[in-house]
Parts: sequence; structure tokens; C-alpha cells
Amino acid sequence: MLRELRRLSNQPDTSDVLLEERLEMLRQHDRDSAEALEQAHAGIDEILNVRQGVRFRMFEQQMQRRGVDMLQRARRGNQNRGGQNPG
Repeated sequence: MLRELRRLSNQPDTSDVLLEERLEMLRQHDRDSAEALEQAHAGIDEILNVRQGVRFRMFEQQMQRRGVDMLQRARRGNQNRGGQNPG
């Protein structure tokens, strides 16, 4: 969705109506994703006791941080190679 929005926004002949429609689709996707995540957390909360729930949330946060860290390292490594793709 974001690639399409970027592509459309860079085209001078793209109508604002089309951009607004695509932007609304992205917003709806974000709302749906947030709702699905809330439902998943509610399901987990029903199964785990409080202590397990706290540990799970801490684990979840740690995994998100590690993912961001890995992405940042990959970007730095790519910049150090001059942005060239291996292969």
C-alpha cells in the first residue's frame, strides 16, 4: 500500500481523489491491524496468569526492539558497502 501511495504521489497526473481513497484504505488497514492485535492480546490475557502476561509483554517488546536493531544494522552495513546489492 505504501509503495503504491508513494508511486501515485510522485505522478503529477494522479488525482487528489484517488490519493485520498488510497490513503483511507491505508488508514482502514491500520485500524483493522490494531483491532486484530487487541483481540490477540485479549486472547493471550485469557490464557496466561498475570505474571506470565507481564513476561510475555516484556518478551514481545524485546523482540520488537531486536527487529528494529537488526534493520538498523542492515541499513548501516548496506551504506558501508555503498548501497550495492550483493550478488
